[in-house]
Amino acid sequence: MTEHRSIWHRKEATGDAKEVADFYGARTAIYELMIRAVGHRKSLQRFFEAGPYVHEDCRILDAGCGDGALLDVLHGIVDRRKYKAELYGFDLTPEMLRKAQRGAARRTCHAVHLMPADVRDVPHSLPDSWAGLDAVVSAGMLEYLGKDELAPTLGKLGQLLKPGGSLVIFISRDGAFNRRFLGKIWKANLYTEDEVRAAFDQPGLNLKKITPFRSWGFAVEAVAR
Repeated sequence: MTEHRSIWHRKEATGDAKEVADFYGARTAIYELMIRAVGHRKSLQRFFEAGPYVHEDCRILDAGCGDGALLDVLHGIVDRRKYKAELYGFDLTPEMLRKAQRGAARRTCHAVHLMPADVRDVPHSLPDSWAGLDAVVSAGMLEYLGKDELAPTLGKLGQLLKPGGSLVIFISRDGAFNRRFLGKIWKANLYTEDEVRAAFDQPGLNLKKITPFRSWGFAVEAVAR
């Protein structure tokens, strides 16, 4: 099968992030409708409510937070459980980040720190305080890297974790429908389970498990050594 060349991969050839930002900035409303239609937010809520990642005094970063859907889920769990927490997020697309900032402003019980950044430039592009985290999460973003960039980027995200901290990603899996929809329309790279396992073969990470997530992806959970 011919590998899709993602817009992030083409961005590497052009030398700037403008193509990525323009692509998603122009499609923010469509993106929001899409994730609502597939029940994306509710699925993420069920996953994190059932898991161990949101707890008292947790510090969690959403890498590629987009419009803030996952951050809002995490913030809602923190509020309902009356935990103390620090939430962080970054994104490459200004319009998406503005929506995330507006969403965070509606919840004032806990701190949400947001900034623009390219995931391939972490941890150096982030403040020193954005380190030693309990968890780094990412939903539907890493497939927009070139396939050769996924493994090193996972290693960089792992550097943001404290020992025993968790890296949790949701990434699009290969399949006929996803090739037509996510691959062609949204320019995403798609992954088999073997490809995901190979990408997580990092010195600082222990892969815990890979499970199907809805009809479109995998939920992948790893722990920092």
